[in-house]
Amino acid sequence: MLKRNYLDHAPHIAHGGGVEWDILVGEGIKVMDRVPHHLEGAPKLLSLIAYAELPPGQRLDPHPATGEEFHIFLEGDGEITVADETEPVRGGDVVFCPPGSQHAVSNTGSAPLCYFIVEVGKAPDG
Repeated sequence: MLKRNYLDHAPHIAHGGGVEWDILVGEGIKVMDRVPHHLEGAPKLLSLIAYAELPPGQRLDPHPATGEEFHIFLEGDGEITVADETEPVRGGDVVFCPPGSQHAVSNTGSAPLCYFIVEVGKAPDG
């Protein structure tokens, strides 16, 4: 078992505006025993779980997904742009960002936009 609490980690500013707590980084945890045939020999590794809060009116700078990224929105209202598509987001939404895709998150609401980022597929650091 591996247990972590984001409150036990120091926050940092991420991508020009959001506050992020890295929970698991570069742990290299295998998340799939079997992979699709086109990924044979390339097991998926969990490389990041982070909790983020974006204050009202803030926008993250566009940045590339280094692995497969999932943004799991918990509360607040905002928008996410992935490549050339922009969609509104709110608590309960999950958005997938393919590897290499430019993406950015904006808070369009009056309260913090709170979400988790889970990244899979990037080789662990080190």
